[in-house]
Amino acid sequence: MPRLLRRGLIDVMKRVRAFLIYFLTFLSGGLFAAAIFYFTVNFIRDNEPLGYRLKYDFNKVAYSRYVDKPDKFSFLFTNDYDLDASTESAKKYGRDYLVGFKDRDDSRIGCEVRKRPLKMDLSRDDTLLTQEMTALFGQGVLGFKPISSGQVLLNSGLPAFQFNFNFTDPLRATASINQIMVPKGDQVYLLMCGAGKAYFSKFASDFAVFFNSFQFEK
Repeated sequence: MPRLLRRGLIDVMKRVRAFLIYFLTFLSGGLFAAAIFYFTVNFIRDNEPLGYRLKYDFNKVAYSRYVDKPDKFSFLFTNDYDLDASTESAKKYGRDYLVGFKDRDDSRIGCEVRKRPLKMDLSRDDTLLTQEMTALFGQGVLGFKPISSGQVLLNSGLPAFQFNFNFTDPLRATASINQIMVPKGDQVYLLMCGAGKAYFSKFASDFAVFFNSFQFEK
């Protein structure tokens, strides 16, 4: 092979190698930056540091307190939800419905408060209560599956019983429900929050605020 041609090929190979090194360095740096960005976004979205929430942009999480004057209870909810305390909703959702709040983009996501006559002793053994509630709430419910249950104490100091379960919704998707029963006199207040099982964890912090802020007004 002529020396000039050989030198030309060597020069081309050096240039190609330099380009590949540069390209791979750039690519690895880009992937590293992308990874950092991805984990940062997910950390902010899931943990809400300093009270900020990442949806499509950064928003300071704001809360409103709802006070129910007839039944004298209150709770906090984030302003990402629409409150529904109309009397028309009771006709739609049942006479035991008192108030609720729903996600603006999906009305299947949210929480509600219902009031019913107290027909069982919620201070009994957890196992017996779980069996009784499984029979009560699971009757005729497609895909019903108890997840967890037991006595809890809300941050407001109220003793309650928690009963969480999954079921199959009308769209054939698995939904998760967290339900807390708070007894008062001969009535029980049912605090319920629900969302699709696949993304329930993304709303869990909002639901926890609602549960732990629930209290009876003096």
